[in-house]
Amino acid sequence: MNNNLRRLYMLLAAADFHREEVEDLLYDLRDMGVKKVVSDFDKFSRSGFSSREPQSLSRSHTQPSEYGVDRKVYDLLVHECNMSAGQAFVMFEGILQEIYPERKFSSPNPKSGFAAWIRSLGKSFTDSELLHVASRLRNQIVHGLNESSDWVLRE
Repeated sequence: MNNNLRRLYMLLAAADFHREEVEDLLYDLRDMGVKKVVSDFDKFSRSGFSSREPQSLSRSHTQPSEYGVDRKVYDLLVHECNMSAGQAFVMFEGILQEIYPERKFSSPNPKSGFAAWIRSLGKSFTDSELLHVASRLRNQIVHGLNESSDWVLRE
């Protein structure tokens, strides 16, 4: 695999593109043609979007913040457990309901993104509780641990 293709794959993966989205993108690019894609890319590049100027980028509400609890939960589940965001939604919601059955919290909304949902959970849970649940789920998946081998949450 050549280096440019590898970089493109990394960008698509980092942007949380799913297989179907990549396929749709490739069909769109094919239909547009090389000259139109390059022309559009040139216009986009000149508009100020550049990796050399990160301060000009506004963070999307769907992406995890750099050091927040949403980033930590996202990293634990999506990166360390190799889950898709969709799987993380389902499993994290399930374990939250299991551990905190009395709590009411917002339902996952895949359109707004996993990180946005985690941030919305901050209204019902502390950061420590969210990280505890994410760590517990991660340990169950990665190490096959049961509930009795979980660490205790300090209040």
